[in-house]
Amino acid sequence: MRLFRVTLPVASVESAARFYGTVLAQAGTRVAPDRHSFEVGQVRLDCRQVAGGMPIPLSEPVCFAVHDLKEFRQRVLAAGSDTPSDIIVEPSGERSFHCTDPSGNALCFVEAGTERTN
Repeated sequence: MRLFRVTLPVASVESAARFYGTVLAQAGTRVAPDRHSFEVGQVRLDCRQVAGGMPIPLSEPVCFAVHDLKEFRQRVLAAGSDTPSDIIVEPSGERSFHCTDPSGNALCFVEAGTERTN
């Protein structure tokens, strides 16, 4: 078994495509008028616009393992997020920062190799 797709509810597919395009450094693909997809390793990240208003954002973070944590924090800032936390080091040694996307979905970026696995 494997996880192959994560779908994020978004208020605007256009703003989500710009945000994730900047953060992930890829254009992604508009697969439907209300959905934009990005390939993240072996998982597809779908941003799906919720009809009729603001979505209920994910409160628990979607976590990305990245090789250059400082670079990704800069990408999040460049994408227009004013919410990235400082980089923290957990007691387990995991290094990460948290932020939200334009729709308020919680995200976490973790330095690859420091991921907590328990």
